[in-house]
Amino acid sequence: MQTNYRILLIAIIFLGAGCLGCELGKTTPDGLATVWKPSTTLLRVSPVSPWYRRLVKPDALSLTQASMDNDRQTLTIFAEKPFYLERPEPEITLTGVLQSSPVRVGPNTRDMPLKLETQAETLSVYVTSREEEILDRFVNRKVRVIGKRVDQRAEGYGFEIWIGSISTNDD
Repeated sequence: MQTNYRILLIAIIFLGAGCLGCELGKTTPDGLATVWKPSTTLLRVSPVSPWYRRLVKPDALSLTQASMDNDRQTLTIFAEKPFYLERPEPEITLTGVLQSSPVRVGPNTRDMPLKLETQAETLSVYVTSREEEILDRFVNRKVRVIGKRVDQRAEGYGFEIWIGSISTNDD
């Protein structure tokens, strides 16, 4: 019985070492031991695994309840959501370039993966992972955003734009 537990423990160790990016090196000159060393192979880590994305991905029509008008490339994001409608800020129209933004990982961060660069300012774009995925087609493009400029300074952050709708502005 103890032998089965030992075999299981060894299998778990090998599996863990493989997942953590270790690779089996050469054996020692006496042939008695095996050397483990860190892998030099870069691993691409996705913030959400493709397996999980397939598990929770809804059909295309209900994806964040966004609607796409193919002629004008207009995408409705939060315009009909209760949390968006309840915000007291007025809706504004901004034009600029939607850019990717580096994100710090960890507690007490509110870094957003997208930013809107206008002539007057650069605003963080409030999104969840679902909206980030569907807004990807607008990254590095001129866009027209109808949204709410939300002041998050009281929480220790800056201004954000909460997108009601977004469209291309490639004029």
